[in-house]
Amino acid sequence: MIFKTLIFACREARILFKAGRNREGYFENENLLEQTKLAMEIFKEKHPGDQMLILFDNATTHQARAKDALSALKMPLRPKLWITKNQTCRMRNGMLRNGEMQAFYYPDNDPDHPGHFKGMATLLEERGFNIKGLKAQCKTAFADCNDPSPTGQCCCRRILYNEPDFAQQKGSLQELIEKEGHICDFYPKFHPELNFIEQYWGAAKYTYRLSPPSSRISDMEKNMIHALDKVPLLLIRRSVHPLEPSQWLTTPPL
Repeated sequence: MIFKTLIFACREARILFKAGRNREGYFENENLLEQTKLAMEIFKEKHPGDQMLILFDNATTHQARAKDALSALKMPLRPKLWITKNQTCRMRNGMLRNGEMQAFYYPDNDPDHPGHFKGMATLLEERGFNIKGLKAQCKTAFADCNDPSPTGQCCCRRILYNEPDFAQQKGSLQELIEKEGHICDFYPKFHPELNFIEQYWGAAKYTYRLSPPSSRISDMEKNMIHALDKVPLLLIRRSVHPLEPSQWLTTPPL
């Protein structure tokens, strides 16, 4: 998905972000979610009723999960006043294998554990597991469990980690896109010459390097936008055998 092509009614999905500790910070998952929302809004205005296919690099930021996403990695074993690992919100409900919802928290009027997180032991017992004699986690490092296989049942955390609703937990970006009825996909980790996104960046950087040197932010922004807009769609589509610069560079930079 090239966001630069989504321009409609004086709106565009491209964002000029000044990264840096003393500037606008860093472009994180929350920023990407907002940009993706804008892109989908513009697409809906331009192509009502159509469906988007949005492709992303396989980057950590793109795979980040929502704050309330299912994760067994930090769960306590027993009932506790606990929320997600970042201590920001309650974890969402789980889904039993029969399709029924599983509440992870006791109701606020519960006589013994009002509003408490149920804990892994209770959650697994509700799912029909016999956890007698099992530890919360069998090793200090979860990755080094006695049985780290997809069917491992060496400890409570491993069993819950392998449950379908936990194993199939999607990233927040994919959840956002699919909620709007569009398709989200990620490129595998392969050589940049086979990735049209990398081809696009490479061509844009080539054009930018031809720009006259300037220390003015306004000039750099203009040259950057010019370089991004200059890349033809044909070059992106022919990423495996890209065109020579002489075949697509036809106008001088600003």
